[in-house]
Amino acid sequence: MDTTREHEGVIDGMHALENLRRPSLLTLSPLLDTILSCDARDSPVTAGRAGLVPGILHLLAGPQGFLSTILMRAAVSAQRPPVEGGIDATWVHYIELNNDFDPYVISKIAQEKRLTPSRVLGRIEISRGFNWDQAVEIIGRYLPARVKSRSIVLISGITTWFDPASQEHYRGLREMIHGLKQCFHEKHVYMLATAPVADGSTFKPKGGNNLTHFAGVVATFSCKQLNSGSIVTTCELVQHPFLPRRVRESWDHSGNRKARMARGSSLRFTTLEEFL
Repeated sequence: MDTTREHEGVIDGMHALENLRRPSLLTLSPLLDTILSCDARDSPVTAGRAGLVPGILHLLAGPQGFLSTILMRAAVSAQRPPVEGGIDATWVHYIELNNDFDPYVISKIAQEKRLTPSRVLGRIEISRGFNWDQAVEIIGRYLPARVKSRSIVLISGITTWFDPASQEHYRGLREMIHGLKQCFHEKHVYMLATAPVADGSTFKPKGGNNLTHFAGVVATFSCKQLNSGSIVTTCELVQHPFLPRRVRESWDHSGNRKARMARGSSLRFTTLEEFL
């Protein structure tokens, strides 16, 4: 028997149990927080928890522009106090591989939550990558040296530049994963990343089993616009340490209202007198 591997398994189990006792982090994205919520039917030990837990990678697959908004909301939420669902983070590392980060959106969310936009933005350290080599350099080598305790790491498009036909890219992906593992040597590190859906799949993140096996949580998002103008967003929880696989939906009817308004102001008049 490999006693070293067995000992590592015991340590990993102890760390996982310790992390479950740490505060969870709400992302301020209702659909994601809902599907990550836990009640006594799911697990008596974790009843009442919702949102992200420390010590594991939460991986979201789906439309990258849509998921970038979730990352930006999480960047703000992490800086709120625990009583409001945050972790009092003084450091947020935002790795941008999709070029979707928008300071205006961050400021708007901060104002909604009665936080000072300049202070919130000042605590966000942004690293941008524009090709696969830069992505590997940032995540595999630079990030582990920068991560701090009680912080959050946000990665927009972790495999945006990944080529599944390249063995060199797979080696780079393994180096990325090693770097992410090193980040968890610090205490109370939360991690949320997005990835495109793999070609030919409806839910598997681009990056294959190497990435999904490392991730503790995997969820996929899809958005569909109906003829009425309403948008239905579907989230499927594919993988979680203590929650079952499940699906949740949210409906946005704002497009429906805008479509009605765009059909012409004359629709508002109900009588000839009003029209005149």
